[in-house]
Amino acid sequence: MILGIGPEAKLPEDHFLILKESDSRRGIGVEIVLEVDDVVSIYKQVKRSGYPIYAEINDRPWGLTDFRLIDPDGYYIRITSRKD
Repeated sequence: MILGIGPEAKLPEDHFLILKESDSRRGIGVEIVLEVDDVVSIYKQVKRSGYPIYAEINDRPWGLTDFRLIDPDGYYIRITSRKD
């Protein structure tokens, strides 16, 4: 398991955590990254469930594929895996 902690200053201006700083839900300010073996399979399961997806699945320039969710408490969840 890897726990990454970084400053808000490194987040892009359009990041959810920057845009929602006035939100009072307890998860605001927390990003959780879940690395899975098969992100496409997990993405399809979430789509079938009807849960709202904040950012659709996408290949990232840093070598990962991910999609993003916001849970009801405001936690920003990134589900990711390495590109094959």
